[in-house]
Amino acid sequence: MRFLSLALAALIALPLAADPTAPTDAKTRVASLQAALKGADDAAKKSAVENCGATPHASTASALAAVLSKESDTLRMAASESLGKMKGIPEAVQVLHGGIGANLKKPAVLEAIFVALGALADRASISVCRDFAVQLVTSKEAAFSAPVKAALTALGSIRHKDSVDALISARAKIAANAGLILADTMAAVEGAASAAQTKLTGGEATRGAEFAKWWKRHGSEFNDDLTPRPAGMRRSWDGGGSGGGGY
Repeated sequence: MRFLSLALAALIALPLAADPTAPTDAKTRVASLQAALKGADDAAKKSAVENCGATPHASTASALAAVLSKESDTLRMAASESLGKMKGIPEAVQVLHGGIGANLKKPAVLEAIFVALGALADRASISVCRDFAVQLVTSKEAAFSAPVKAALTALGSIRHKDSVDALISARAKIAANAGLILADTMAAVEGAASAAQTKLTGGEATRGAEFAKWWKRHGSEFNDDLTPRPAGMRRSWDGGGSGGGGY
């Protein structure tokens, strides 16, 4: 969490409007956002945030970092939505990751952040979504079930074997802490995780342990990007995180 917060602070500190590599429209959007944030007109701020989302670029993404840490919840959610429109822009993913630590007590903002990460579907978000789902699920505030669901749903949008392993790992850790989790939250988590793993693999939406066994038997039928693997090219699969990291 500390690393993500420091990353967000570093992005906020960048000399954004002075980026010489940014196209004119991106520079204009950044300058307009920075001017709006100095004022008190929330409508103008929201419009400037949305305009940044309409101009995907490293500079417009980085400019929204300040909104995620310093503005109203409404603006933070709008910034998340704008960042979620910047597919293929690594800085958008970084800003969203960094924004999690600044919003740990704001379930609605966290939900918006994880929804945006799901829209961007960047593999760098796999461990972030898994870890925060496991962390937030034990909250005694029912409102936190929404960001946990969003984090698990986001994993279902990142088409890679590592996402499947992350879901299996998350479900195992959540099951181990079941006694600390609100019943309604647990039910919501089970539904979201099952839907995510089915979306990724087409496997039956079973309980966590049952799906883990299914994946161990059938994982070799998929390439790393979860496309079907030709029968003659299938190899043994131990569910250990192919191509990267092991979940």
